[in-house]
Amino acid sequence: MASYVQLGQSGKVYGHGKPPRKKKNKNIGRIIAYILLVAVLVVGIGVMAGTIIWMSSSSDQPDTGNTTPSIDVRPPSSHHTSPVPTVPTTTTTTKPSFTTGAPTINYVSGTSGSFVGNEGYKVKLIVEYGLVKDANGTEALNVRVFLQSFSLTLGKRNGTITVNGKDIAFRSEAIELEENVRQKTLLTEQTVALGGIKEFAVDVQWHMGITYSQVEVEDLSVSGVITLP
Repeated sequence: MASYVQLGQSGKVYGHGKPPRKKKNKNIGRIIAYILLVAVLVVGIGVMAGTIIWMSSSSDQPDTGNTTPSIDVRPPSSHHTSPVPTVPTTTTTTKPSFTTGAPTINYVSGTSGSFVGNEGYKVKLIVEYGLVKDANGTEALNVRVFLQSFSLTLGKRNGTITVNGKDIAFRSEAIELEENVRQKTLLTEQTVALGGIKEFAVDVQWHMGITYSQVEVEDLSVSGVITLP
């Protein structure tokens, strides 16, 4: 074995044998450090990979129905909805026509009827008829003549009602209608004995003699045939 001699600063000789291994020891330390670092990195990467795999597998798990559903709990609202007020609806109604100066008559069932004249006027005559019975049960034909109009002021007027050729003169009472609605005013009422007759020709003429709603009206008339059952 060769001897190794190293000179010191003082020129002394350090004995015989193998040279020191300081440099080799440093290299070994570095290698060990590298190995430990690599091991730490490998472990860290493995842990992260496992976490990712676990999270991924957890999100893909099917719903088995055993999980408790989440409940959305919210505090009660402090806002109170006010009820919508009900607005009353207004209904426009047409004032009905009504009859003045004529009480209701109970006609024999199935015998009553009516007919109207002078359709072109805003005033017109209407004939209403039907069979009536007296206290003894005797039947007779009742004929009533009405004037249909709106508001109207009129004095007494003359008229004639003809039943099967027989003239019956009458004089209507004064008329004073203030409310501007369609009204029926009784002009005359006549009762005619049947005498075994079932058909009656009726003709009425009534003198008005005024300008009504910008139309000059002299006479009003109405005619028709009454056929009894």
